[in-house]
Amino acid sequence: MAEHIEREALLKWMKEEKPKFYTEHGYFHGMTVGFDYAIKFVEKMPSADVVEVKHGYWVMNAPNP
Repeated sequence: MAEHIEREALLKWMKEEKPKFYTEHGYFHGMTVGFDYAIKFVEKMPSADVVEVKHGYWVMNAPNP
């Protein structure tokens, strides 16, 4: 299970959610401007070099097939 957030998935979700504030909550300038700032922040944030960790163990003195 991934414990990191995919930037593109987050941006896609944010851009899909923003118009809902117009239709579901009415126009609220502070909220939509806040979404705009958050989108710009996520776009400019440096990405992390994330690698999946795989756990295992060494089998010593195992018979050769």
